[in-house]
Amino acid sequence: MSKPKEIITKLTEKLNKNPSVVAYVLVGSQARETIYQADEYSDIESYIVVDDGTAEEFKRSLPNLVNSLGEVIFSYNNQWAGFSTLFSDLFRLELPVVELNELPNTFTRPEAQEVKVLIDKTNGELEKVLNSRPNTIDFEKLFQDRVLDFWYMGVVAAQYYRKGELWNTISALRVIQSDLIKLWELLQDPNILLLESNKRIEKFLSDEHIALLKKINPNYNEDQIKKALLEIIEIFSRVTKEVSKKFRYTYDKTIEKQVKLKLLELLGRD
Repeated sequence: MSKPKEIITKLTEKLNKNPSVVAYVLVGSQARETIYQADEYSDIESYIVVDDGTAEEFKRSLPNLVNSLGEVIFSYNNQWAGFSTLFSDLFRLELPVVELNELPNTFTRPEAQEVKVLIDKTNGELEKVLNSRPNTIDFEKLFQDRVLDFWYMGVVAAQYYRKGELWNTISALRVIQSDLIKLWELLQDPNILLLESNKRIEKFLSDEHIALLKKINPNYNEDQIKKALLEIIEIFSRVTKEVSKKFRYTYDKTIEKQVKLKLLELLGRD
């Protein structure tokens, strides 16, 4: 199995010698030293910061760079994570490249999401950006936005279902499941939201929450999809009230009253 620390050391050494590179920043689980640390299946996520106007030329050198780190199966431009490489032992390396002027828009996540600066030749620019990251988020606004998103996307899911587009229904259902998970995170510990840790939900959600998730995750089956939609509508209504009561967050209750009844009619609740 690839050894992440060795790859990170080699990368840092090679990037440090490249005149276009002004910073190299490790993010994700490999950067964390406290909560949710990397395990044997974790990848390396890191940003390479280059001088303005040099990104495209530098990207052309990335295949040779990763080939020098180990046996590569393939590399490609991942639509979510930038340049990504899969090694022969299935270890994954993500190397998005940004230019110096893009720093303010690159590191905007809360301070709770740890980063590790391995190279910094930005004359204080990187430090200034990292120090300006928020230490919290507006939890009440997040709550209110998620409530609106749930009812809007709930309508989308129900209308897909009525049209017989089951695959699209499941896709919309995944969106509103994410809204529900965010509310559970609020109830459990708002700081969880600072970590954006949906991929680790099994580690912090209660047994009751996991059991409910199983009920609202259907197979490609019309009856199960309908049942899941009806279940999540009722669950979300309860959780919305719990969050509002616990934190005294306000939200427009008339929206739920109007949309919920129509959704249940649309789905043909027995």
